[in-house]
Parts: sequence; structure tokens; C-alpha cells
Amino acid sequence: MGDVELDEILRAVEEGDVLAIDAIGQIGDTLGRGISGVLNVFNPGLVVIGGRLIVGKDYLLLPIKTAVNRLSLPRVSADTTIVLSQLGRRAASVGDCLLSRARVLGLM
Repeated sequence: MGDVELDEILRAVEEGDVLAIDAIGQIGDTLGRGISGVLNVFNPGLVVIGGRLIVGKDYLLLPIKTAVNRLSLPRVSADTTIVLSQLGRRAASVGDCLLSRARVLGLM
């Protein structure tokens, strides 16, 4: 049996596979742990999750929010909104274009 690719897991999540959903939940918990550390240090008002993993939607977002609420300072987590990107898989491309434009125009 070979390695499982991320695309296969994401496809299985879309099809409602319980094991794949559990895997996305574990990824969400790990992301939430990292995000809680960032929140405790920088206290941003908004965290946007993007990339291929957002296919998991609530299966990803709920474990993230649970870990953040559990591990970050209460006042910090209450002041921060965590959402999934509306750009989907285009988020990185759009961000790259905006950074390139800013560099060309000397805004950075």
C-alpha cells in the first residue's frame, strides 16, 4: 500500500469519508495550536485560513477554533475572528500578484 496524497484525502472529505474527516480534524487541531501561539503574541483581529485545506470547511474550522479557545488567552481569543478564505485555492496566487505589484510600484 502506497502513501496517501493530500488530494486523495481532500476528495474523500468531500465524499464524506469518516477517516478523512478525522484526519482533517487532526490537522485543524494542529493548526489551532499554532494559531493560538500567534494570537497570544500578536493579537490580530482577524485570521484568514486559506489554501487547499479549506475544502474541509467546518471539519477544519471547528477543531481550529476549539484549540484556539483552549490554548490562547481568553481576552485574545474573544477579540479575534477566524474565517475561511473566500478566494479558495486562488488565495496564494492573488497574494503573490499583490506582492509583486507592490514591489514594482515601490510600495514595499
